[in-house]
Amino acid sequence: MYAYDDLMILCIDLDENLYYDKTPLSDSGISTADYLNFYNDPKYIGLSHQQKELLYHMSKLDSDSREELIEYAAFKASRKQTITNS
Repeated sequence: MYAYDDLMILCIDLDENLYYDKTPLSDSGISTADYLNFYNDPKYIGLSHQQKELLYHMSKLDSDSREELIEYAAFKASRKQTITNS
């Protein structure tokens, strides 16, 4: 008697070049080694995961984009404070 997997192999022609059990990785342009080096840097030891991730992505931006994000964050924070005080 055959096992279920043995029968599936007999019935289905699988392409050996594809990984069926893995989701495709997105090409985000982030080097894993670069990210881990930044993340494990001792000078960021007291920061949370979220703070480290934010700093990493901010370090990859040019100065104009950083300024825009800071202005946006300040705007969102002031708007939220206005809403909660109303």
